[in-house]
Amino acid sequence: MNRLVLAFGIVCLLQGLSAEPRPQFGLENELPAGNRIDSMKSDVSDILNDIGDLTVTDVTSGVTNLESTESNIENFIYYFDSATTTLMDNFDLLMDATTGDIDGAFDPFIQEIDNVLEYLGEDGATYISNIAELGYSGISDELTDASEFFSAGLEDLKAKTETVKGNVAAAYTVADSADVDTATLRQYVTLSSMYNMLNSMTKLRSYLPILQYILETVIENIAEADSFVNELMDRLDNEIDPFAEELAEDIDDALYEIDGAIDDRVNDIYDDLSDILSNIEALSVIADASETPALVTPITDMKNLFYINGMDANYEPMWEAFDDVYTAIEDLFSSLTADSDLSDDPLTIQLVDTLVGNDKYGRYCYNKYKDLVMGLFDLSYNGAYLCVDKELVRIDHLYYTLMTIFDLLMVDYEDFEDQVGVCDSLSDAGNSFTGDCLSSLNTFYTALETATEDKLNLLFTIATDEAVAIENRLLMCFELVNLDVSVIQAGEISEGLAICAEDGPTGSD
Repeated sequence: MNRLVLAFGIVCLLQGLSAEPRPQFGLENELPAGNRIDSMKSDVSDILNDIGDLTVTDVTSGVTNLESTESNIENFIYYFDSATTTLMDNFDLLMDATTGDIDGAFDPFIQEIDNVLEYLGEDGATYISNIAELGYSGISDELTDASEFFSAGLEDLKAKTETVKGNVAAAYTVADSADVDTATLRQYVTLSSMYNMLNSMTKLRSYLPILQYILETVIENIAEADSFVNELMDRLDNEIDPFAEELAEDIDDALYEIDGAIDDRVNDIYDDLSDILSNIEALSVIADASETPALVTPITDMKNLFYINGMDANYEPMWEAFDDVYTAIEDLFSSLTADSDLSDDPLTIQLVDTLVGNDKYGRYCYNKYKDLVMGLFDLSYNGAYLCVDKELVRIDHLYYTLMTIFDLLMVDYEDFEDQVGVCDSLSDAGNSFTGDCLSSLNTFYTALETATEDKLNLLFTIATDEAVAIENRLLMCFELVNLDVSVIQAGEISEGLAICAEDGPTGSD
């Protein structure tokens, strides 16, 4: 370590020795260590320029605390840069002054030190206080400390500069000239006073990196938080509607699979009854029986119940109920999205505040919990998929229930031809046995046609009512998922985040 310090000192010495002599500090003489002070001032200027060049990325997420922090940090940097740039410019004038006007050389620089101190104590402190009012004590405490650190350095530099000013003025007075002889210069402008000023400037340089670090960290955290909230918003804006459409289509496909199956079965029964009628009317005895028209009427009526182009009264309520499920799913998710303002969401704000405002564990806790917050979307998706998958199982049950009713309907007419065939085999058309047989069947078929109509209506009623039930169950399930994620899961994350922000990695979260 001692060798490192020695080597560093030698480098500085060589730099000083290699510098070209030039008038400075109001005199035509080169003052002891003057060039070294000027070189150190350049180092200070470099850091100040780096601070002045810092840019805060515009906040676009709409989070109020981020916008306010951005504004105050921008103002702090802008006016700090303005004040310190003028300070450094006046130091350059001090270094270039040769006229013997000692007050004119030193006073502007000393005054600018006071101006920077005034800025840090007043306007700069106000910007820091504004940030503290947001609850961002981490930023405000650090900036306050760094400002006080730098201010102390400026106070010391001012004192050391005033000492040098007094010494230079004394030398000028004795010499009565801006060109002071070497003996007088050594007598009044002492090495200790000049090196005290050099050391003060050196310390001032050392006070600045912490301020630069704090500002860079705040700017980085603002950008990170803003980007995270925007990513949340992007997912909310661009994922929810397609996701809701996907869920709705899964249900819609399953329901309209039922609709297609109903169509097939209706057409099958219509075709079956058409064939039965043709076959009955082709029986030789039955064709001539006077009772046959009466017998054929209920069978024809039964067949017409399944004429699909005439079944709008059955289908339309079912279709409307099916379509309502689709619409209700999309409407619910749209309303949930519309009601979500992530820029004002408590958990989002808590995460942002933890990152930006917590000086101890903010970044650690933010990185620990940000993916859990982002993952709430995926938990919501998982829960919604579960709702749909459960409902698809119920729709399968509905499908098989309706198909079973169709099976029962087919059982009702499957023996028509055999039954009428018995009547046909009794005798010729004039035989009373045949007529009585057909009359009996007519009574049965008439009642059966009424029962068939009731069962068919019941089938569509079941499909329609179950679609309404599906809609209600899904909406209820989705709402419960939303409550679980937005209240319970988010609450657990919030609680853990608060513990982490307080205790860090040793917390019980």
